[in-house]
Amino acid sequence: MSYTFSTHTHRFAVWTAARAVSRDFIGTESVQKAIEESGLPAMLEQLAECGSLCPATFDSFHKEAVNAMAEQLKALLGPNAHKATYGRVAKIMAIYIKTKFVIPDPICSLSKMAHPPIDAILLKNLSKEHRDLKVAQVRWTKLNEAEYFTLINSLRQRFDLECFWELEQYWLPG
Repeated sequence: MSYTFSTHTHRFAVWTAARAVSRDFIGTESVQKAIEESGLPAMLEQLAECGSLCPATFDSFHKEAVNAMAEQLKALLGPNAHKATYGRVAKIMAIYIKTKFVIPDPICSLSKMAHPPIDAILLKNLSKEHRDLKVAQVRWTKLNEAEYFTLINSLRQRFDLECFWELEQYWLPG
């Protein structure tokens, strides 16, 4: 299967259009506030400017940034703060990075290292073709930090990809 960048951006456009009509976690204004108040845009710009990244550097940044955003979201969610799981917040960050960095420059260092958005569609399709990964029962919305990184590390080890976004060849709705 040839997975082109055109296919990659098309799938993302389809996803964003569909996602815009089904918000079951938190609204756009709250996500924007969490992204901005956590300092994510500035941290990403700084990371992107460093030139070369390795998985360990990106993962360290990821933990810091996701936890900062999670704190912002928990404050906004009040009694529903438990919904701001590492898995959910990691997906917010992955989509932000994908939109801001991966799509405009798919081969920059940040784009190569950034985690793909982990969700039910990706996990289901990975499970179909790679049962030994044992991801069929993973609930991305429930992942804590340790579980998330166990999953990320197993995906990195299994797939030898130049760009981690190439894993999204398995993100095919339907």
